[in-house]
Amino acid sequence: MTVDVEKFIRDAAARNWSRTQTLEALGICRETFYAMLKAMPPLEWAAPGASLGAKLAHEARRGHCSDALMVHLKGVHARRREKHSHDYNGHRGTIEQLARYSAHGVSASTIRRRMSAGMSLEQAMSLPQTPINRRRNGFNQ
Repeated sequence: MTVDVEKFIRDAAARNWSRTQTLEALGICRETFYAMLKAMPPLEWAAPGASLGAKLAHEARRGHCSDALMVHLKGVHARRREKHSHDYNGHRGTIEQLARYSAHGVSASTIRRRMSAGMSLEQAMSLPQTPINRRRNGFNQ
């Protein structure tokens, strides 16, 4: 089955979906999605907090939704939590949470930067935090 991606994006905007909901439904990365949007004529998106997903979440918090919707929303939250969770030394959590267990006091942003450069989580957390050498990096203060 093929999907007309442009048609799907147009329909999602018309159904009051947010950009984030749309790119997650397509299963593509943010950069690819925004490159697609640049190639398309402008679309009218829901205002922040006014998307269909935001309305459903608001109803769920107030307890005004069906059991099926509650099960669906809990599944969405569980998948998002699982996507952003990592294991390190017997602990499971986000990079921010795991940075607290670093023996070298490495910050979460340093861990993320190291991982984007190709290091594993264990390698990124095991190296010591190095101070910024302002002169070497061209900062003269």
